Amino acid sequence: MKQNPTKVLIADDETSITAGLSAILSDEGYNVDVANDGQKALERLTSERYGVILADLKMPKLDGLSLLKEMQTANIPTECIIIT
Repeated sequence: MKQNPTKVLIADDETSITAGLSAILSDEGYNVDVANDGQKALERLTSERYGVILADLKMPKLDGLSLLKEMQTANIPTECIIIT
């Protein structure tokens, strides 16, 4: 399944960060989904295709670097940007 470059997943446990990034990216025409921890992000990434994920370095359940490793292990083709 091919990734969708217009879909962005934001993985962050801080609501103010996800709300701000979602608003900016939506205004630019991207379809944005939010996951409030790394495990939920991984679940979304295995069921849907995203062009990019913006993942917080420190999150509950699965931090950003662990999420990236899980994505690599599962061969998930989504680009990952770690934010902090």
